[in-house]
Amino acid sequence: MSEMVVQQLLREAGEEGFDPALVSVEPQGTEVAADWSNVRTPETYLSYGRASGLASPDGERFDEPHDYPEPSRLSLNQWAPSGVWRLAERPSLYDKDPPDSLRSVARARTLTVLPRLDGVRKGRVVQFLYESGLIARKRSVLDLQGADLSGAVLEGAVLRGAFLRSAYLRGTYLKGARLDGTDLSSADLGGVFLISADLREANLSAATLRGALLGGADLSNADLREAHLSEAFLSLATLSGADLSGADLSDANMKGATGVTNQRLEQQARSLEGATMPDGSKHP
Repeated sequence: MSEMVVQQLLREAGEEGFDPALVSVEPQGTEVAADWSNVRTPETYLSYGRASGLASPDGERFDEPHDYPEPSRLSLNQWAPSGVWRLAERPSLYDKDPPDSLRSVARARTLTVLPRLDGVRKGRVVQFLYESGLIARKRSVLDLQGADLSGAVLEGAVLRGAFLRSAYLRGTYLKGARLDGTDLSSADLGGVFLISADLREANLSAATLRGALLGGADLSNADLREAHLSEAFLSLATLSGADLSGADLSDANMKGATGVTNQRLEQQARSLEGATMPDGSKHP
């Protein structure tokens, strides 16, 4: 039945050239189905929540590392760990301290899938990871460094305090998004649409924001040290308390921006060449 469904999906997708006949399988060795009338080894699990048949000489030491000795003999359907193991109920990314191996697998799979998705689906993935507590700044479980989130549609998304350091967010649509307290340091935000976004106390240090649209955005107390803001649109943005030390604001448009003066910009910014200042004047 499942093979027929796959064939139907291929037809609907316009695929041609496949054999419509059902495949006849002749399994060999371990491919042979179980003899359900004479099953002697039932399915088992290695997590203690559903495991059976554990026969270690040291007994059960749950949720803590332990150096298990190798048993001298195992009977049918018995098993035992050998060496240092941590027997958990079920390893999960939601554990207080998930194993690095699990985190690495989750990261690899996420980074592999993201480039295949369109902007809407990418946005849904990011929102899911945030709502699941996996990319929180205070406790980031899934590292999205280098993740391809380009073009993601996240209009009005709530990502407060998310950990998106060094993520690739070029061209992302974040109009009106709640990004206060978010770590976007060293992230690539070139050409991103952040009109009216909330970026209060966000960490944007060393981030690339070339050509970003930040009109009306609230950047109060944001960390913009060494940020690349050349050609960025910052008209009517709020920059009260923002740290712009070493920032590149060449050719940026800051007309009508509040919370910052021409003098302060000249003291902090690395470059203001060609920039439109808050008072509307053009910097040489």
